[in-house]
This record gives sequence, C-alpha cells and structure tokens, in this order.
Amino acid sequence: MAYSVTAEQSLPTEQSIDHILNWCGVLLDCETHRESFFSRPTGQQIFYWMHAGPTQLVNINRGGTSGSVEIEAIQVRDEDYQWAVDVFDTLDYYLEPEFVLTNDINQADLRLWGTSGHNLISETNTLFGFATPFNADEKGYVDVVVNVEAGILSGDTANSDPENTHTALHEIGHALGLSHPGVYGKDLPNWELYDSEDTIMSYNKPEDGIHAGFYSEGDILALQEIWGAEGSYKASPQSESEGSGGSTLENNDIEFIYAIAGKGKLKGNTKQPTNYIFDGLDVFGKKGADKITKFIPSSGDSLIFTTNALPELANREQFYFNTAKNKKQLKKFSEECYDFVYYQKKGMLYFDGNCEAKGWGSTTEGGLIAILKNKPELTIDSLTVEII
Repeated sequence: MAYSVTAEQSLPTEQSIDHILNWCGVLLDCETHRESFFSRPTGQQIFYWMHAGPTQLVNINRGGTSGSVEIEAIQVRDEDYQWAVDVFDTLDYYLEPEFVLTNDINQADLRLWGTSGHNLISETNTLFGFATPFNADEKGYVDVVVNVEAGILSGDTANSDPENTHTALHEIGHALGLSHPGVYGKDLPNWELYDSEDTIMSYNKPEDGIHAGFYSEGDILALQEIWGAEGSYKASPQSESEGSGGSTLENNDIEFIYAIAGKGKLKGNTKQPTNYIFDGLDVFGKKGADKITKFIPSSGDSLIFTTNALPELANREQFYFNTAKNKKQLKKFSEECYDFVYYQKKGMLYFDGNCEAKGWGSTTEGGLIAILKNKPELTIDSLTVEII
C-alpha cells in the first residue's frame, strides 16, 4: 500500500499499541461498546461458533461499503476445531470476557467460517480472509472468514500452514477490535516498523519468513485496552446477569454472590468479605465450572455449597478437604474419598462424587466445580456446606 505523509506527520520510529487501536473512536467507541456489551442479558460472555457441517454456499455480508460475498464454507477439521478452541481459551485467560463455544449460530457473537477459494481467489487477487470489528455495523455478530484452501489452522508439524494460522488470528483480532498498524488515520498493514512477531495485525513476515503463531504481548495489551484485563471489570448489581451470577448486598459487611447453571464469572468486592453461594444442580467440568476472580481468604471470602448443589453431602456430618501440589497427587486424592480437592497450581477446585473409584465420577456426579483465577491458598476454613 502506498502512502505519503507531511513533514509534520513523519512516521513514528517507536512501536506503540496505539498503532493497532486505530478503530477505537472511528469504527468503534470502544469504551461505550464494552459497557453496553457487558450489560447484555448474557453478561460478559462472547459466544463463538464454527461451521462444522457439510460444504455449502453461504452469502456473507462484509459490512460497511464492501457489500456481500458468496463463500463456499467447508467442514472444519477436528484439529482446526481444537486449535480455535485453544486460541479462545488462551484469550479468555488474558481478557475480561468469557469466550464460550456454542453450537447455535443464532446465539453466536463471532461466527467462524473456513472456506475454499470460491470467489476469494482470482487471476489478479487472493483474499486470504476478512472480518469487521465486532458490532461495527450493529448486526449483533461478526463473520470471521478464512480461506483455508491451501492448508489448515492447527499448526501440527506435518500439515501446518503458517499463512492460514496468521490469517485466522489476524481476522479474529479484527473481529475483537484491532486494526492494522497505522497512524494519523492511515491504514499501514505493510509498515516496516512491524512484522507479525510484533503484532499479528501486520502483513509483514519476520526475518525467518514464517509468520508468528500467536498474538504478541502488544496484541494482548491492545485487546485489554478494548475489553479489559481478566478480573478488571466490575458490573453494577443491576447489570449482573445469568452468565455472571447474581450479586446482592444483604448488609454492609458481606456481599453474597449466587452461582447459577452453566459456567460464568463471579466477581466479588475486594473492600468487603464475599460469600460465593452454590445452591443448584449443575454439570461438573469446564462446561459448568464458574471462574471466581479476586477470591481473598484472608479478607473473609468464603465458598458455600448447599446440598441442593451437592446432594451427595446431605446425610453427612462432616466433609473432607485436601490440597494437591501436582497432577500425580491430584489423581491420588481423587481415589481417597476427599470431598473437595484443590489444585492450587491451577486454582482448580474439584468435588469427588464417587469416593474411592477412579476419577471424580460422571459430569453429573463430580469433577471441576470452580476455578479461582488468582490461585489463592485455600483451606477447609474457606469452605462451608449447608444442609438444606
């Protein structure tokens, strides 16, 4: 892309995350967008969907003045599917929103399509992919399209295609609000100040000729500017949603936050003790475990499990707890009748629903029940079981 600048607008010589935040204030009012997004009924969740069905022709609206294009959507490979899940799981670790995979295209905020070269490759041009910033056109969703005709996304050494991996990460970046590198309102994807190791939003390859395989530190910092870092956003009680748990202040001393079915984010008030209350049946494992941020035992924070949530404990006079230091110990404790086992290295709290049998039981019996994001020290004093 050719460009020119005046003497007063000479290109900067130092990198800045502001160079990939050009869409904030132009296509997106990022702060207002974040606030309105987090106040939706689904709370701080971003639902993403991937086309896993058979090959079919689909008409995609590219947004803005670009019009629409017919693509040939192809069935995603298992390896690519897992690759995308891993990408969003990693973003979930750094960013405030909860990225949730859905099988319902109508629920999706981000719709991911792998395509053939149909209408994307011609004698004069190849379109590797496209996406618009999320909600830029007020559609309520954004399509992320990646032309994968030449390869795959998963990055396995036998069949990897760094071009496609770069394209997918690049377009997801656009969908979440990142621009190409640029300055003074100019879009400069080929700016020599950057390559894809500096930002995945650059078209330029590093010296070794192979595109970076994930977002850079600068990319993550820029995304945090848009969406907030993990644990940084505190919704008001009025905007708490089913996805985030319900919050009430029953007195001036203790905050009560109630978990509900499905995984969500539970955020307490660091200025006062918080009781996190689990009072209903839910599936165990990653699909049902709530993420709790800023759990501080020394401030009086507590996890309260009623027998509505854990009926296995209804006829018990006491329960048993232990902390596992490593995976080997975690497996060992799962076979020794501890009701609760905490794996502090990962901040993961497990409930054992089958006592001495291997594992934790089925997903309706036991397994991962909560993830404490700051990985605090946890003792039996921070857990309470209430007989209902």
